[in-house]
Order: sequence, then structure tokens, then C-alpha cells
Amino acid sequence: MADAAPSSLIAKLDQLVAQFDELERQLTDPQVLTRHEQVRHLSVKRSAIADIVARYRAYQKLAADLAESAQIIEENEDPERPHRRV
Repeated sequence: MADAAPSSLIAKLDQLVAQFDELERQLTDPQVLTRHEQVRHLSVKRSAIADIVARYRAYQKLAADLAESAQIIEENEDPERPHRRV
């Protein structure tokens, strides 16, 4: 299996997620919604990073699921049974 992503990449992706969440918040702010140009600008910025954020969130879910599965396997291993790798 491939190694985990470098921490610098994860940090950048976390920043993108925070930026995306802030853009989402701003786009639901009634004061912002009254200004068409700002809504358009924020929507363009949000759209530019939406795919990356969605893929990173999917990666995070898969990584968490994998860690949980590995923990379950480890907890249920029989120490007297030979360990097989496929």
C-alpha cells in the first residue's frame, strides 16, 4: 500500500477545506447575498476548489475506514493462528 500523503500536502488540503467552509459560510450570509458581485466572486472561488475539497474529504473518510478496519482486525487476531498476508 502507498505511504500516507506528506504532512505539507495534508496541511495545504486542510487549509483549502477551511477556505471552502468559510466561502460556504459567506455565501449563506444575508448581508453578502445582497451584493451580486461579491456573491459571484465567492461562488467562482468556491467552485474552483470544490472538486479538490470533495476528493480530500473522500480520502479522509477512506483513511479513517481503513484505520478502523485495521484496528478491528488487530483486536480479533488469534495469536495461535498463523498470520497470512495476501
